[in-house]
Amino acid sequence: MSSPQDSLIPACMSGLLVLAAAVAGLPLRAATEPSRPNFIIIVPDDMRWDATGFMQGRMASLGRTARFPYLNDGSDPGKAVSMTPNIDRLSTEGIHFDNGFCVYSLCSPSRSVMLTGLYPHRNGVTYNDQDFPVGTPTYASLLQGAGWATGYFGKWHHGVQGERPGFGTQQSFRGQGHYYGTVFYDEKGKATTATKWVDEQSTDYLLDFINDQHAAGKPFVGFLGMKTQHGPRQNAKGKTQAPEGFDGLFPGTNPVAVPSLLSEGASPPPWKPDANKTGTGNDTRFYMQLVSAADAQVGRILGRLTELGIADNTAVFFLSDNGYFLGEHGLGDKRAAFEEGLRIPFMVRYPPLQQGGAGRIAGEMALNVDLAPTILDIAGLPVPPEMQGRSLKPLIENRTPADWRDSFFFSYTDDPEFPGSVADFIGLRFVDGRKLVRYAKDSGWDEFYRTEPSNPGADQYELSNLIAAPSEESAVALMKVRLDQVSEELGFLRRLDSRQGDDLTMDVQAGATYPFVVETSTDQKTWAIAGTFEGSGEPQAVGLAAGLPDSWDLTVEGDKADHSLNGEDPVTAGNGLESMHCGASSGSGRDVVLVFGLPPLPAGRKLSLAQLEVTAKRSFAKVWESDLWALGIKGDTAPILEYHGRPSSPLPAGMRKLQDSFFNVAVPAEAGPVRSSPASGLSAYIREFYDKNPGYAGGQYLFLRINPEKLDMSSEGNERYEVYAAERKGAAVRPKLKLSWQTETAGPKRFWKVRYGAE
Repeated sequence: MSSPQDSLIPACMSGLLVLAAAVAGLPLRAATEPSRPNFIIIVPDDMRWDATGFMQGRMASLGRTARFPYLNDGSDPGKAVSMTPNIDRLSTEGIHFDNGFCVYSLCSPSRSVMLTGLYPHRNGVTYNDQDFPVGTPTYASLLQGAGWATGYFGKWHHGVQGERPGFGTQQSFRGQGHYYGTVFYDEKGKATTATKWVDEQSTDYLLDFINDQHAAGKPFVGFLGMKTQHGPRQNAKGKTQAPEGFDGLFPGTNPVAVPSLLSEGASPPPWKPDANKTGTGNDTRFYMQLVSAADAQVGRILGRLTELGIADNTAVFFLSDNGYFLGEHGLGDKRAAFEEGLRIPFMVRYPPLQQGGAGRIAGEMALNVDLAPTILDIAGLPVPPEMQGRSLKPLIENRTPADWRDSFFFSYTDDPEFPGSVADFIGLRFVDGRKLVRYAKDSGWDEFYRTEPSNPGADQYELSNLIAAPSEESAVALMKVRLDQVSEELGFLRRLDSRQGDDLTMDVQAGATYPFVVETSTDQKTWAIAGTFEGSGEPQAVGLAAGLPDSWDLTVEGDKADHSLNGEDPVTAGNGLESMHCGASSGSGRDVVLVFGLPPLPAGRKLSLAQLEVTAKRSFAKVWESDLWALGIKGDTAPILEYHGRPSSPLPAGMRKLQDSFFNVAVPAEAGPVRSSPASGLSAYIREFYDKNPGYAGGQYLFLRINPEKLDMSSEGNERYEVYAAERKGAAVRPKLKLSWQTETAGPKRFWKVRYGAE
């Protein structure tokens, strides 16, 4: 049977012939030695696990409905015409991981996971507009240091970050880019406007890089970040963004109904009762046109490796950054914990490791966090012990380690760009299909499913939430215990050693940007919330006050030496203002610094709790989070010119983050009080000063800084928070440091625990 794509093949082939002729003019070199393999990593954007002809042809055998059968006509399983023949080659010639998953279903966090081999709660990237932490080791930086040429092409995301750490060559766009006319930047920052469809242009750059490194006889790693299939998939006129030759595919075709569509009787998620009631999804035809167009670029890459004679010595990885919903459960996007969001296509082709060079389907769980350690292992380089993924090399060799994972941890936390769009969650998914999801804001939303992939009659579409089923009570209890164990093992929530002689502070390691609750009890039966905090991913002090006091023992008003810092070079401070701004203004980031004189401690007393209170408001509707830091304590009020945009490493003595997300989208547009959490590190910080300075009689000043979490706010225009300063008229709205004392003698015995959640 002929395919609508057949008419495109001659044009594609002619392009390949022209390229082959160009290659023929290059100096012929033998492939690099087997001990120095090449690497190609291809990452399409928002590509579903089932969006290939290969997978559509297998749906029935997996107990599922082929929702997009036109990707593989299926009239004769032995001769079906696939609309993704090149991606399918990676599934048939390489190792196709049936259980491929991402641990965080969102673009930038997933990309940081792939680069670092660390979960987002450890590498700190949990939403799209965060810069990648430049100093973090990646497979690229380690390979580059060992002599590999490294190149990055196409989408990077991470806000509009310009750096591509670890990659010596780059032709990459910033942000989401555009399907047509997008601007690429090289490693020197030189801009070039694309003259082709975005992913064809990116592929051109990658092919040039391959040619150059092959000619030089140098092993290489090349990353291709496709924009496809990310939206908008329609242009301003409502037409497809697919390039010519693919823009007419699949006329008159519609996706087949599946049980998880609301139109078929499925219910919306409890955390999103207003989910799309039509249940059919958006522009599925345009989505699949883009998939087929991306497939053609994969074909160009595979063809080039063959032409140069290096296909057998090049490990090709193909995996999406996340899954994608096309109407299932009434959802679009990808951030939810259902299978459509977490499952990804994941294939690896590297003949030297495959038994006899043959491809196969692997059932073991493969995660995007495994990419970095796998590349390093294949390259023969040591895998840093801090990497949390595992090398897939044994699985590629068809050797499954006895201790290979049978489950994986996944999560999502609020994206300040789209606050509240998806409920925060953590979860555990087992290879046998059991899945537990715990929601931070409402435990009544928690879910437990049994999809059982090996059982065609099971709940493959996650329609039956069994969290409260009496028959599943023991299974759910065991899953909760295992989830807590995994949280500890991965450093998502880990209690560290308590401080000697300090019953008011606990040191914990808690996931960066995730919400946590401190609870207290006198009998271990009845627990009360003592405070909430946001994790930092690193060890941090958590206050253990039993709650806010009925009244504060002392309130210290802010000193008029308070000031703002700007990010220009050199950093300068400005004071004497009634209001200070935290955020961006005319391209220059600004930090708020508050100064307080520290009073002496009353005799026989110990600091129990300290709390900062400021009057603040959002100046614009969309504002990023800001954190609370201590800059130091010293004997005068001269500014400490430590601007957050260029943090010193190591941090200056006395400088410490006290509370993540001190300001967030909850700050109202009308001026009102914002208070630090009782569980913040502020109490411990001041208490340490008093402990180190017994007999302190006064004269020292505490410097607190409020600064945007983003290092570069310039792209956000004039978004900011406004903070009332000590110069402001009216004592009620000036900055305040509230202090509470307790006697040195121990009070009633208390028990404490920290848990994930926000309720």
